[in-house]
Amino acid sequence: MINVDGSYGLGSGQLVRYALSFSALSRKPIHITDIRSSRPSPGLKAQHLTAVKVLKKMCDASAPGIKIGSREIRFMPGELIGGNIKEDIGTAGSITLLIQNIIYPAMFAKEKTILEIKGGTDVNFSPTIDYTKEVFLPFIKKFVKNIDLEIIKRGFYPKGGGKVKLTVKSKYSVSEFQNFNKFLDYLKEKECKINLTERGILKAINGICLASDTLQKADVVRRQCHGAVRRIGLGRNIQWLQKKYVKSFSSGSTITLFSEFEKTIIGTDKLGAIGKKAEVVGEECAKELDYELKSIGCVDANMVDNLIPLLGMLGGKILTSNISDHAKTAIWISEKFLNKKFVYDHTLISVK
Repeated sequence: MINVDGSYGLGSGQLVRYALSFSALSRKPIHITDIRSSRPSPGLKAQHLTAVKVLKKMCDASAPGIKIGSREIRFMPGELIGGNIKEDIGTAGSITLLIQNIIYPAMFAKEKTILEIKGGTDVNFSPTIDYTKEVFLPFIKKFVKNIDLEIIKRGFYPKGGGKVKLTVKSKYSVSEFQNFNKFLDYLKEKECKINLTERGILKAINGICLASDTLQKADVVRRQCHGAVRRIGLGRNIQWLQKKYVKSFSSGSTITLFSEFEKTIIGTDKLGAIGKKAEVVGEECAKELDYELKSIGCVDANMVDNLIPLLGMLGGKILTSNISDHAKTAIWISEKFLNKKFVYDHTLISVK
């Protein structure tokens, strides 16, 4: 059994998510203690509990006695199958963080994984669902036969009620191998090392801007877009893939910008907030994208930690704008399960 100190680093739910994901993949049981111990409300929240439930079904695992507020988990995985799973977080808990939790097990499951999940699609402290679909998943798609994310309904804080359907059909199945190390050896034979060190030519800057229909009279969508265009700078044009109003249980707005290069995608996102002008929301999103574009990174600072498990499995290099504490946590937990040594400075992460 692998013991994981849940208070390591930021002591956030991210550590729990990665530990559970690696456990399901490697079929190694884990014991996580001091979960989110530094947070105002320690222990598992609804979104973390839902992640455990989903992974239990995907790999026929045992996780006795878990509930909201649990500060430790014993997770004993079985064979990683996948399957058709429906879950409701029950709050505005983040759907996108849940997707981060199950994406790697789904990539290497025995059967197709179809996950229908209800909760928050665009909420604080997590990527927007558009960022997940347009920036994160394109990095994943070459390693699977098929991946699709259908956004059925938007869910903002506090009522949530959003709904998405994620479908992943794997190219490789970890259950076909005697152990996790043999699977990793095979994966390295079939796939090249990660080499995200060059962007190539900028092809387009795309944008998606949405708001609840209750905000239509306030002209929120147009104003957010205007703020982004005004800040992005001369010589840069945003191609708006979507500008629309949607029905939702709670009012909210979101803007996602992403730059498509020949060899990579770099993105940023922002949520509207009570008391903040829509123009400022757009400006802030564009300002962050501008920072990323002026850096030498091939992966934005919010994306890199999501790719670290894959980097650990395949080896290679990733050049980013900034290596955050979240990235360092992802490295720490990846080293525990992969027995690999990551090397990094302020912008470059590598592993042999």
